[in-house]
Amino acid sequence: MGAYGLIGMYAKVTITDKIWLNYNPFWLTTIGGSDNYKDHYYGLNQSHILTHEFAASYQINPRMNLRYFANWNRNVDFMDGDHRLEFNYQL
Repeated sequence: MGAYGLIGMYAKVTITDKIWLNYNPFWLTTIGGSDNYKDHYYGLNQSHILTHEFAASYQINPRMNLRYFANWNRNVDFMDGDHRLEFNYQL
């Protein structure tokens, strides 16, 4: 299909020793490939896009945590974006 470039950032804010927040923006752009890919891969007449990820995390104990994630971009608003809960247990 084609090639793309990505520039992103991972940011973390520690609220307490058990609660932290993350905000992770990523900018993606088409670099090469077919004209259709380069001009429309991220939507009609969109060769680049800024995506967003937000996470709120709670450390239950040293081996368990609970995390909420939200993902959205300019084509999908926050409320219609991907929302999920994740439970992690470390062996």
